[in-house]
Amino acid sequence: MRADCTKRRWGAWMVALALTSPLAGCVEAGDFVYGEQVEERPLELHAERVGVFPDRSVLDDPNNPFRYSWPTATSKWEIESAAGNVVAFYSWATVLAYEPTGEAQYYTALNLEQVYKNGQAVQTDLDAVKTLAIAGYQSVLDNFPDAQSFDASGTVAFDLVTPSYLAIVALGETPSGDWVLVDSASGQPRAVRP
Repeated sequence: MRADCTKRRWGAWMVALALTSPLAGCVEAGDFVYGEQVEERPLELHAERVGVFPDRSVLDDPNNPFRYSWPTATSKWEIESAAGNVVAFYSWATVLAYEPTGEAQYYTALNLEQVYKNGQAVQTDLDAVKTLAIAGYQSVLDNFPDAQSFDASGTVAFDLVTPSYLAIVALGETPSGDWVLVDSASGQPRAVRP
């Protein structure tokens, strides 16, 4: 090895750069760090209440790519917008298991609903996925009645109770508890407890 070459630690994405670099001949191979390839496989349920608070079984699911390292405050949104519904479900369900919030419960249920509607689960699990989506939305109503999320700027909050209520109805069920829809001052429906 030449004196001006140093051993470097390369991430898996750096391999192509190292092979095409003019210094490639003088760089000693370092340790490689490999990420897990996340493919959009059909969701296969491994627990009855996965993704519904307070269940934490998602952390034991061998198909969960986040079971050892949960998404950050930024990456959960990147995953939500760029990954498929199954991966986004695992992301939010993992966040929910570690940090139970209405926002995490809502997006877990939302991704379960999308998995169901798009047939992205093992065929024998589709009805159970629909049931879990409804239970997830109901969990927002029951456990996180003040749940809010924020727009991309992080400043404008919107409630998650009303879309949870409406999603349950759209999935053919009636929300439990004493929730009702009323017209807000803006004329939009809003779920409230009388």
